[in-house]
Amino acid sequence: MENEEVNFVVFNKKSFIDWPKLFTKELEELSDHPKFSTSFLILPWLDEDFESYLDVLDLSQFLMEENQWDEKFQLASFHPNYQFAGTQADEPSNKTNRSPHALIHLLKIDEVTKAIDLYVGETESIPTRNIALMNKLFGKKK
Repeated sequence: MENEEVNFVVFNKKSFIDWPKLFTKELEELSDHPKFSTSFLILPWLDEDFESYLDVLDLSQFLMEENQWDEKFQLASFHPNYQFAGTQADEPSNKTNRSPHALIHLLKIDEVTKAIDLYVGETESIPTRNIALMNKLFGKKK
């Protein structure tokens, strides 16, 4: 990849009111700094509250769409208590999106496209393979 530096930003401010401004600032900075290929927005104040994290994630996606940032970036979501809709909390598949802290991963779409072009195999099957691996490693049968 052309841009190989990763940006890590920890947001300790515990306020939903401030989030739109902070999130927009990060999108602008990631856009303006070509040396960064990706950015992790770490939200430790949401580590214990998955539902509030989902609210922040929805707001973030809305802000991206509202300002056409979704044409340049995509979001990936990770949380210590991540749980896919329709699953039980202890299902191994949820581990694919778990992390030590609540975070939003901002990826530049052009960087994702480059990575997909270099990947040998079907990228669409990666999530399914990851879930199958978690099930195998942590004991859930298909």
